[in-house]
Amino acid sequence: MTEPTANQYFHMLLGDIAMCMAIKTYDKDYRLQAGPADAYVPGSLRDAWLEQVQDKELRRRVCALANAGVSSLQGLAPEILVTKGIAYGVPIGPALAEQIVDHFEGRRTAVMTFRR
Repeated sequence: MTEPTANQYFHMLLGDIAMCMAIKTYDKDYRLQAGPADAYVPGSLRDAWLEQVQDKELRRRVCALANAGVSSLQGLAPEILVTKGIAYGVPIGPALAEQIVDHFEGRRTAVMTFRR
């Protein structure tokens, strides 16, 4: 498998955080399996939950909230991303958080300045 692009990597990181937040909202009894930071694989927290939960309605609600959460996370400051990452076992340090913020800010700016 090829390495993910920066865009894909950033989406997987934010997706895991958003998924964890949504799980905590709708599936309070589920225990998040956050391991050591060096063993973390982007997307693994999301995938682990989806593999274990078969309730279609719960999956739909959690995924919908997580999708909205990713959009919301894209607009946060770097220090808040670091805090959210720590809270949910997603290793985002200050430098990486700054890269994520710059990436999504650049995308928003590009969309807003595009002219035909």
